Amino acid sequence: MSEKLIALIDLLDGDDIRTRIREMVHHLDGIGEADSRDLTASMDTRLHGLAASLRDVCFEDDVTEAQSMLPWIWIELRFEWMRYNMQMQYQTMLLGTAQPLLMARGAALSSIVDAVELHMDAESAFLMQKIAADPAGTARGAIERTDRLFALMAAASAGSRDAVESLMVAQDQIARHTDSVPIRHELNKAISAVIEKVGAALRVSVLDFSHALEGVMIRQLGQAPVRVTLSQESPDYNLSVPSGVANALLKAGGQWMEAMATTSLYQSAEARIAAGQPAYVTLRAALRRSGERIELSLADDADGTVEFRPDHRMWPIRDLKMAIQQTPGTGSSMIFGCDVTTFTEYMTLRVGNDPNDALIGIPIRLVDHIELRDATAIAVRGTRLIHRQHGGTLRLIDLGDAMFQNPIPVENATYVLVQSESNGGETLALRVRGVEGTCRGSLKAMPELLTNAPLRGFVQADRKVIGIIDFERLLRHETVIANSRPKAA
Repeated sequence: MSEKLIALIDLLDGDDIRTRIREMVHHLDGIGEADSRDLTASMDTRLHGLAASLRDVCFEDDVTEAQSMLPWIWIELRFEWMRYNMQMQYQTMLLGTAQPLLMARGAALSSIVDAVELHMDAESAFLMQKIAADPAGTARGAIERTDRLFALMAAASAGSRDAVESLMVAQDQIARHTDSVPIRHELNKAISAVIEKVGAALRVSVLDFSHALEGVMIRQLGQAPVRVTLSQESPDYNLSVPSGVANALLKAGGQWMEAMATTSLYQSAEARIAAGQPAYVTLRAALRRSGERIELSLADDADGTVEFRPDHRMWPIRDLKMAIQQTPGTGSSMIFGCDVTTFTEYMTLRVGNDPNDALIGIPIRLVDHIELRDATAIAVRGTRLIHRQHGGTLRLIDLGDAMFQNPIPVENATYVLVQSESNGGETLALRVRGVEGTCRGSLKAMPELLTNAPLRGFVQADRKVIGIIDFERLLRHETVIANSRPKAA
């Protein structure tokens, strides 16, 4: 057992500290015998109780738990002493002097605080003193430091994007002056390396994200009419996410909490207790990864009446998806999802009739296979493609019609079968004019004027602009069109 811990337990159980407390009480004027006897008895019980707590968590020679308890004991005693000290200051200011018994109790407690502090290690003593001096400020300082960390990472992320853009502009200028394949290949490798290395460096851990989310919750819900507690329930604390995605999720989550504070916290603590609920609202937060998508879920047991009108222009990125579920009187849940925008390989598809039409890209990892089929493979008024093997049908989407309102003739079509990232990974058949090849690139956000297009963003490769399909928006767009078509008689 640690010698310092043994010495502290012996001190708490011994006569020396009790003698000092009795002498100190005796020399204070204005304390009666009964009060003096009660005070020394209560301090004796307190000292034995602290010693028993330490002994009970020692197992054989393992004193780890007992040593970890010392800061708790010190902070407990110090906070109580601070309460007495402030009370004495106000008594002195208002009455001219503090009550003798209160002065004696504070002095006795101070002796115990000093004894415990002498047996703590220097690091614990330093940290506990900072917490005791300003508990709220210490916690708020950690939140503010996390905010500064995220701001710095956001600036670094923006700077890295600008650097990559400069490299790609230089690549385009060089390509205008030379057709050398080796030079273009080396430039592509260099740009890819920069993107991958910078992207790997500018990532945020789940723990850092959790601290930042606490800061957002305090700012948005700290003054709410009903107290809200945050329960961090992320399943994988080894997960890390790009800083740009983390900042976007924090911004969107903050707007959700702001709407929650103003539209879904009407029920008072008393009304919640009467309804058999806790007096406070619990907001459960989880950050998780599903394939290439990072999701932040926020679920509460509040009133279930959140009116959410997000300002997408304020989000650091526009490639966020939302899913809201609400049950009045029970609570609300919101899921924000964002695909990770890394340097990815895409299959490029020719869709428009004009050779100069922009190409459309889909991640190669989603491509099942490519087919050439005739008109007999089309069913259900052109909306389904008969599967070549099992005879069932697949949902068919004409990308020429969806993207340019220019349907692709069946006799000139190529069919690309893909696993969509929506609708549970449904297999879709995309009708295109042809497959142009592949490209690699880092996804860039869509211009604001095109945010209603079924695209996630675009990549630029070999002086070509390639729009990347957003399957969720594409399927939603196709559903609206299908519902607007006249039904067969």
